[in-house]
Amino acid sequence: MEVSQDEYPPVDYLAETGCLPSIARILTKDLTEHAQIQCEAAWILTNVASGSKALTKLVAIDLQCIEKFIEILKYSPDIEVQMQVCI
Repeated sequence: MEVSQDEYPPVDYLAETGCLPSIARILTKDLTEHAQIQCEAAWILTNVASGSKALTKLVAIDLQCIEKFIEILKYSPDIEVQMQVCI
């Protein structure tokens, strides 16, 4: 199963595995030196958030990713990471 499937990424599956809190923890100002990993984490979370209402709530509210995305915009020097959290 590929997370990067173009048409229908398995976002429900990712939520069911319970891995999303760990992925969300990567988005912190303390890890900005790991820009590529943060970019991938942001990509996963924005894709999950684009799923159902429940998945959007999970990412935005339960995992507090809006605050994490704002923190990345403030502290990450990497434009690719900043762009990914704005999607």
